[in-house]
Amino acid sequence: MWIPLRAGLAALLVPALLHAPTDAAAQMEAFGDPARLRDVTPVAARAVVDWDQLITETAGGATEEQFHQAVIQTFEAELGALGVAVDASSERFLMCRVETLYNSGVIAFAARVELHEPFGGPGQTAITWHRTWIGTAPVQGMHLLFRIGEQCAEDFAEAWSAANAG
Repeated sequence: MWIPLRAGLAALLVPALLHAPTDAAAQMEAFGDPARLRDVTPVAARAVVDWDQLITETAGGATEEQFHQAVIQTFEAELGALGVAVDASSERFLMCRVETLYNSGVIAFAARVELHEPFGGPGQTAITWHRTWIGTAPVQGMHLLFRIGEQCAEDFAEAWSAANAG
């Protein structure tokens, strides 16, 4: 489940402020371990977008559907360009999640690329690897947000290549 940006940022910052135990830090680090990606292909590509409607209404920006289409198209294209085998029918899939928040001419965003693998019953999955990052862009630089799909693909491909080199 994708946590709203404000709650998600708080969830990221609170453990750091409270000096979370090292075993929790190690567990989080393990989800970013490229070794988890050994022999992981082909994958399907998916995207989920939580678009702050104020970007469209106040800033005259794109709609949520336009942004979603841009993210999924650039995500799929970049995965292929980077040599990651993509198969829309694969039960194993990559999810590029993007959440936005608009405030006074600035767009804050959180992005996360996750690997979902079959686990449990039919149609059930478990996240076995992920990377997350946050950032901001001025409304005038909103076109840069449309490259987040590429960044999701690049982050996965970098870790995937490291795991499958040699």
